[in-house]
Amino acid sequence: GYSNGFITIQFPKEMNYSKISGTVHFYHRVESKFDFKTLVKTDTNGLFSYKADNLHGRYIVKTDWKYDGKSFFNENPLNIP
Repeated sequence: GYSNGFITIQFPKEMNYSKISGTVHFYHRVESKFDFKTLVKTDTNGLFSYKADNLHGRYIVKTDWKYDGKSFFNENPLNIP
């Protein structure tokens, strides 16, 4: 989601967050020059946070991640005003 200038992704609570790895791809629906990827890094509560400086528009957020040998993929729309 997006709130107070940050994009956040909450990972499942029952996981050991130090074992999560992967990438988050921000795909801009209109301008590919605004696409970018970053590594998944969570805090101790399993929250990924990314400061959305100078980002705006409609994105599709693609999270490709692994935990304990299993692969996961999530895709969600995101609108940054």
